[in-house]
Amino acid sequence: MPVLEAFYEQLPVACSNIESFTEYAGDSALFFNPTSPAEIANAVNSLWHDANLRDQLRIRGLERTQLYSWERTARIYRAVYRSVAGCVLSLDDRLILQDSIC
Repeated sequence: MPVLEAFYEQLPVACSNIESFTEYAGDSALFFNPTSPAEIANAVNSLWHDANLRDQLRIRGLERTQLYSWERTARIYRAVYRSVAGCVLSLDDRLILQDSIC
């Protein structure tokens, strides 16, 4: 959730290109390979020196927050926990799981 928190604070984001971050951030962050010091340095350098890039990422990040809400997040977690526990899933649970996977 740190990526979304940064977006809510209207901060530009540079982050690892691991799947969970790319899923949440979409085109709203500057990604780098977490095992490459050179890529990490280039990303930080770009954010530090490129005001236009920072502004674009701030705008895209704020727009990206519209896709997420605490209510939706809670519904997804509830459905996941119910599924893992072997409970019968409600229609809402099934729909939110299907929607969040695709």
